[in-house]
Amino acid sequence: MALGLGVWVLLARMLPVEEFGEFSAALGVAIMFGTLANLGLAQYVAVPFRAAISTGEFATARGLRRFVPRCIALTALLAYGVVLTTHLAVGHQSAVRDESFAAVLTLLPMIAIEIYLVAAANLHGAQGRAM
Repeated sequence: MALGLGVWVLLARMLPVEEFGEFSAALGVAIMFGTLANLGLAQYVAVPFRAAISTGEFATARGLRRFVPRCIALTALLAYGVVLTTHLAVGHQSAVRDESFAAVLTLLPMIAIEIYLVAAANLHGAQGRAM
């Protein structure tokens, strides 16, 4: 948490006001669509993972562990295409440049998979923030 705060302070000090505003706006959109691109799979895997932990039968959990991140990445890439196309269509009304929007939006698959991985780690008892 302190590292994240430090990064934001450095970005705010190093970037001009316009560029920091663009970055913040684009990152906000990426985080919103990252949550949607997750497809709710972070919450879905709770039942099989908990069952695997209590029974010791990990076959389903292993399959989900391999399949779900791929599914999330594919959905995030599709969402990236839809969001970027929409932004380009109405970009003349936006304060965010197309290039910076596309650059920050490339974080979308990583944000979606991070949400899943944090939920999976929390199921296994790891300390961390709940998403």
